[in-house]
Amino acid sequence: MLSVLINFVVIVALCVAVNFVSGLVRLHKLKETLATIAETERCMRRLRQWLIETERKLSTPVVYQHCDFVEVEDHISQQQVTDIHHHHHHHHLILSNKGKLQLF
Repeated sequence: MLSVLINFVVIVALCVAVNFVSGLVRLHKLKETLATIAETERCMRRLRQWLIETERKLSTPVVYQHCDFVEVEDHISQQQVTDIHHHHHHHHLILSNKGKLQLF
């Protein structure tokens, strides 16, 4: 009878330990999810600000010293390098975080 009671206590202790460990795993996953959401929100804020600034720039007319092909090409290439490539990292993070968040 005592061995049955000891076995029962051991089984209950193991169940409690397993529940505790699974609770820690869930807590860790929740913290990872919250960190991912916070990072995504930061990136979204930066991209929103960039879009607002881009809209403002696009609404103002472009003034050229000499309206020739070279000056127009220089202006276009400068915009592409400074704007799009600068924010590629944020766009990539948002897309990768979207994939992480869909798993949960």
